[in-house]
Amino acid sequence: MDEIISTHAHAPAQRVAAWNEAACTHLALMDICPFDSETFSGRMRRAELASIRAIDISCRGARVHRSAAHVARISEAIFLLDLQLQGESVVKQGGREARLRPGDFVLTDSTRPHQVVFDAPVSMRLLRIPASTLQRFVGCPEEVAGLRIDGSAGNGRIASRFLRDSWLSRQAATLQDGAPHVERAALELVASACAQFREARSERSSLGIVHRLQAIEYIEGSLEKSGLSPASISAALRITPRYLHRLFNGDGETVGRYILRRRLEQCADQLNDALHERRHVSDIAFGCGFSTLSHFCRTFRDRYGLSPGDFREAARQKRLENWG
Repeated sequence: MDEIISTHAHAPAQRVAAWNEAACTHLALMDICPFDSETFSGRMRRAELASIRAIDISCRGARVHRSAAHVARISEAIFLLDLQLQGESVVKQGGREARLRPGDFVLTDSTRPHQVVFDAPVSMRLLRIPASTLQRFVGCPEEVAGLRIDGSAGNGRIASRFLRDSWLSRQAATLQDGAPHVERAALELVASACAQFREARSERSSLGIVHRLQAIEYIEGSLEKSGLSPASISAALRITPRYLHRLFNGDGETVGRYILRRRLEQCADQLNDALHERRHVSDIAFGCGFSTLSHFCRTFRDRYGLSPGDFREAARQKRLENWG
């Protein structure tokens, strides 16, 4: 089956709503907010191979948000594989941030919230994979969700080239007898590309993985609380502080540094967002859990090389260039 879906079939005022409906129907529940609703346009090409749905998407700049409310309504656990074809995008899930350039790809877990942001027009290939199918090839896919897989080197390059050159070809999409073989080959290559991350975490038990994900989700939902700390997290999850620190040891980042990094990233997101352009820098900082403006400004400059004000101005200029 090969189907084309385009916003050009709709009146300009209806295009954003139509695009959201198509994305929710063919991929997963989500909200898509274009940076410029008046000029937004998009095109999808859908194909089915065995148990996986493949969709090619081309559209103008937007922010994609899959919230906890969307997650609560899922009827089937799936993973989305996002392969960047043209342009650049940023995919965020579970405190991880994958900056994708053409050829790179990332997995996201439908049972947890995630975001995708692209300022300029992009093209990407999305594979909607049932969790039960992916788990036959990648033992703990939730462990690699949100991690960028480099499409220019090693096994990532091999997998990326196969997904770009073979996956959605009309021949593969129409030869149903060969579809399961194409699907299996694709998943085996994806698994080989993911192995670099899984091997680095092979000492973790399945229970440890679950506890770490629970800790991350708790932190993500509490970043705005200035009192967030390893002690408060441990108490909320009913685990010891020592065990909590052990859950993060494999990533080379302490719990405290994880919290600081995520707060800084949230502030950067809002400083980069036209919707927050009129908010004072201090309001953004305090809203993301910082207790003093001086600490925020110092740590922000250390991470991004610019003051918050200069960072906001650079982001504004970039938006004007992209929209011009």
